Amino acid sequence: MEKNNFMKATKEDNYKGGSDMIPTVLVTGFGPFRNHSENSSWLTVKELLNLNITDYNLIAKELPVEYEFVSKGVPELWEKFKPKLVVHCGMSELAKCVTLEKVAHNEEYIGCDVKGQVPMQNCCCENGPKQLSTAIDVDAVLEDLDATGVCVKAVSSENAGRYLCEYIFYTSLKINRNTAFVHVPPINQPYSARAMAQALSIIISSMLKQIKNS
Repeated sequence: MEKNNFMKATKEDNYKGGSDMIPTVLVTGFGPFRNHSENSSWLTVKELLNLNITDYNLIAKELPVEYEFVSKGVPELWEKFKPKLVVHCGMSELAKCVTLEKVAHNEEYIGCDVKGQVPMQNCCCENGPKQLSTAIDVDAVLEDLDATGVCVKAVSSENAGRYLCEYIFYTSLKINRNTAFVHVPPINQPYSARAMAQALSIIISSMLKQIKNS
């Protein structure tokens, strides 16, 4: 899976496996696509590594905008790291704030990836459920984020876009519903990568709190 420098681990050299005391959280961002030489989702995820995170073991990965890669690579990541929570991040050119997605759909993937490919039968999983929902109470996460007074605005959504963002969300939800997807706007439109990483860290901690108490 080590191609095009993607799937390179960050902080993985010291990885010794998660535990109930220090859970492992896998966070992914996407690489370049279309006319974007850098993807704000990966820039944001990378900034997490510069924060003083102590309540979970962070594994951060940059993934290519490729359906086939996601189909094969995401299950491998779940198997390798056995995370308590997976948070996929993607860039939305239309977003003006951070957006937490609630559901992912299986069908109607007609947009070509960076290799010009679409999934077979334009679906994520043949004979899979038409829709899958995260086990995370997204509205409660938004309340926790708002309570911190952070400058980054966040909202929820039930339309992840029927592209790689929704495709990877569905792929992980089919494995484990302790999966979230976070859309971020382009860098500095209006938030910096650092500001969005700080908000993302709060979001992750809120999600972990739910999982621990469930």
